[in-house]
Amino acid sequence: MTKFDLSVDFSRGWCTLRLSEDETSIEISSHTLQDSFSELVHIVAELSKGWQCVSCRWAREISGGYYIDLCLDPAGYVNIAIHEAAASNESNTYQEAWSPMRRRAVFTARVALGSFLTLFSNSLRKIRTSWTDTAGYIPEWGWNYPTSDAEEIERQAKRYGYKPAGVAGTRAGQ
Repeated sequence: MTKFDLSVDFSRGWCTLRLSEDETSIEISSHTLQDSFSELVHIVAELSKGWQCVSCRWAREISGGYYIDLCLDPAGYVNIAIHEAAASNESNTYQEAWSPMRRRAVFTARVALGSFLTLFSNSLRKIRTSWTDTAGYIPEWGWNYPTSDAEEIERQAKRYGYKPAGVAGTRAGQ
């Protein structure tokens, strides 16, 4: 049986996404200049509602970074592909920096939709309780927590047996 895992952490304006499937793993970071985290949460919410294929850019400081593609197959599995962006941090024009062109795939995985939504919901719950203040702001990231999309993902995950852990609120002392 395939073992899939994911986690998200924040530190000083960087958001790090870690994915692993069996012995293969990847760690990619995005800079706070763009809210890549909320974009990722949004595309997962759309996938959870039945969209077949969704994508977002996981940007570095100015350009470069990665593209995250998620496709739902007829058997109920999420196919994940992460590609390097064709643009690099040395891109000199908007056309280069914002091009949706991709390079090679650096990570691929396939996981059952229910398992994916449950893992993602658990990660979101951890972010909400560990990284987010009472106003919904993620100080280490510089953006607000994407509450409505996160709630949609959790609602859809419940269809697959997801049971949220006790709600402790937000970060202690906030």
